[in-house]
Amino acid sequence: MDNEQILNKEVVENNDLNTTSDDDLEEIVDEISDVKQMSPTKLVLRRFFRSKLSVVGLIMIITLVVFSFLGPYILKLLNYIDFLDIITIWGENEPDTSGSSIINESLIKFNTANGNVAFGYDVYTYYNDNNLYSGITKVHWLGTDDRGFDIFTRLMYGGRISLQISLIVVFLEMLIGIILGGISGYFGKWVDQVIMRIVDIFNCIPTLPILLIASSILNSWEVNEGNKIYYLMIIITLFGWSGTARLVRGQILFLREQEYMIASEVMGYPTSKKIFGQLIPNVLPQLIVSATLGFGSVIIYESTLSYLGLGVQFPYAAWGTMISSANNYVVMQNYPLLWVPAGICIVLAVLGFNFVGDGLRDAFDPKGKR
Repeated sequence: MDNEQILNKEVVENNDLNTTSDDDLEEIVDEISDVKQMSPTKLVLRRFFRSKLSVVGLIMIITLVVFSFLGPYILKLLNYIDFLDIITIWGENEPDTSGSSIINESLIKFNTANGNVAFGYDVYTYYNDNNLYSGITKVHWLGTDDRGFDIFTRLMYGGRISLQISLIVVFLEMLIGIILGGISGYFGKWVDQVIMRIVDIFNCIPTLPILLIASSILNSWEVNEGNKIYYLMIIITLFGWSGTARLVRGQILFLREQEYMIASEVMGYPTSKKIFGQLIPNVLPQLIVSATLGFGSVIIYESTLSYLGLGVQFPYAAWGTMISSANNYVVMQNYPLLWVPAGICIVLAVLGFNFVGDGLRDAFDPKGKR
């Protein structure tokens, strides 16, 4: 069955065949004519947006991205036009000290660096406990944590960390997997054997113990928490590229025997153009689906590492770090706002990427759905 017959069948199957009026038949014919004139990209998008779950997943992802990356700026903008004074802007690491007060101020004597005697004030500041573990209020829409930080604000900044890590890690995994998998599948022989044995080694390494060791090393090096995120990206990428390499290698082993590759040989195309100009573009549909599904896996991976204390830690916020507060039984039972919102965000992100990945898989291969 050629492409035109598949398209005609697809259009007819999605119409009510029980109707026999001339108007309905003309509408079906017009739709078939429109499908024939569509480019492959438009056909994929048409099938994708026909799936309700795919659209729901896309909306979920866009909502989380806007919430995480544009949320603080939107709040600042609304604050300028806030006539009812209901919006309070908080920083990621800004505690609510509105209830603090000085309870002691005494004159003390101390020695300076050059040995002279100087006088100063010893000041003790007391922070009102009402700003710690507070519930939903007008000032704090999701309450505050044990340090007086606004949970709603840290939820936005935590989303940035989780989404950025997933985006960069998946991109690096795809890049390494495409290069090594493409070389392995095209050249074969001893090149394929060497690269595939390296892939097997990475697949056999126990990931969690290595991450525990790496975390201990980073702590011994006293790595800044702000830079720890980059080490985390490298570690996750190091253990995640092998699956992409296997996928690319398997597809290229099949595609390199096709007629257009024989024509490329006859025309004298260089090896780089044959691999990255002819073969890789034909593997992109599978790679896009794999990358989309990989986003959800990386988010869960990062959240797990942060929960175990191996990822992004205080004072920076991440969804996994926020969930780690549930380690305390008292917090889990009495303060659900500290960890439930972050857990909901993780579930929505993973579901959204999975829905989009499933929709893209069906859009690229509609026959697989049947």
